[in-house]
Amino acid sequence: MRDAQFLYIHTDSFFREFNPSPGDVIVLNITNANVFSHIMSHFALVYCRLIIMLPPQLTEKSGGKCLFPVFITDSINIHGLISYMIKAASAPVAFKKASVKEINLFKYVGHGYSVAELSCLMNIHEKSVYQIRRERLMKYGFRTQHPLAFLMSRDILNVSRVST
Repeated sequence: MRDAQFLYIHTDSFFREFNPSPGDVIVLNITNANVFSHIMSHFALVYCRLIIMLPPQLTEKSGGKCLFPVFITDSINIHGLISYMIKAASAPVAFKKASVKEINLFKYVGHGYSVAELSCLMNIHEKSVYQIRRERLMKYGFRTQHPLAFLMSRDILNVSRVST
């Protein structure tokens, strides 16, 4: 395994030190949506293997293909975390693909558009707005439509847009 580097976000120097290389395994344990958005704006993350730790009420057990980002519970034991890191280190860097419609929907909702406004703006039925949102959250492995899950999905979709 390559050298590990630990960075703490409680300092102003965090972003001067945060320069991930393509293929790096990055583990994030962040519950503040603003900090998460700020970190996810780093363009190099699209070329990294992201493991994001979240509260247990948000995440489901991950399985299947190892597409990034991978969400795991923050209550995982150290052996489980090491296991995920080893799997991630050997997995190909591949962000989950998203359609332009999904990216726009999450962007507009993030800007405060209502479901009715989205329906008119995107020329889709209101039920489709809910369905697209629910399906995307499920693809990422979120258990509920919690606001934090939604904000994280929006930020991840912004990163995945760079890869498409």
